[in-house]
Amino acid sequence: RYWRDWSSDVCSSDLVAAQLRERLDQRLAAELVTQADAAVDRLDAERVAENMHGARRELDGVRELEQRLLACGGELPGGLVGRIDSVEAWLAEREDAAAAIQANRESVDALAAMAVEETSTLTQLRAAMRAAEQTVEGVPEDVRGMAERRIGELEGRIRRRRLALVAVVVLLVTGGLVATGVAIQRTAHTNRVQAIADAAMQQVREDRLAEAEGALKEAEADPTVAGHPEIIKVRTELAARRDAIADRRSEEHTSELQSRQYLVC
Repeated sequence: RYWRDWSSDVCSSDLVAAQLRERLDQRLAAELVTQADAAVDRLDAERVAENMHGARRELDGVRELEQRLLACGGELPGGLVGRIDSVEAWLAEREDAAAAIQANRESVDALAAMAVEETSTLTQLRAAMRAAEQTVEGVPEDVRGMAERRIGELEGRIRRRRLALVAVVVLLVTGGLVATGVAIQRTAHTNRVQAIADAAMQQVREDRLAEAEGALKEAEADPTVAGHPEIIKVRTELAARRDAIADRRSEEHTSELQSRQYLVC
């Protein structure tokens, strides 16, 4: 009898605890639904304001409330679910568009950098152009112009190389070995002069004028190099750069003389 009374009391207290727990869950679920309703109102407001970051923040908060609601045996009302899904679809569309725009900017920036990089190859430039053209906003006209000019330069170099090769082949066929030997010597001479001129021009552009002068004098000791158009062009650039430096120093000197410490009352 004692055991039956004790068991009955235990079962009764378990039932009361379960009922109490159920009431608490119901009350918590109601509070969470109220909070979710307010959060969805804020979510709609962020959508109306076209605020993607605010909408994402509120959506994350709503999803957290939904998980808490499920944990206590509740669920979001159907009306709230529909509004949440609508905003979530809008946000996903906007985020995809923003990602596409960012990808476009990165592709265009890569193309612009490649267009001014001396080591860029024709294949790389064409691939970068295609990648940028396939983005949502395409290639701006200024960047397209830079890239097309660079591509044209590289294509011109390839054409000239091919023409030079064709010319050598024609000389071998029509002129015989002697003519071919002369042509090869001339080509080698032209390449040598071009290499000297390119190196000296690079020194001029880097303001290493004394080194450029020394290289030109050494090259001009060869009569076949002195007076060559490429050498003359470097000479002209060297003189212009020296004049520019002299003008700048003259202006600096004049500015110093006109400063207060040189003025005499």
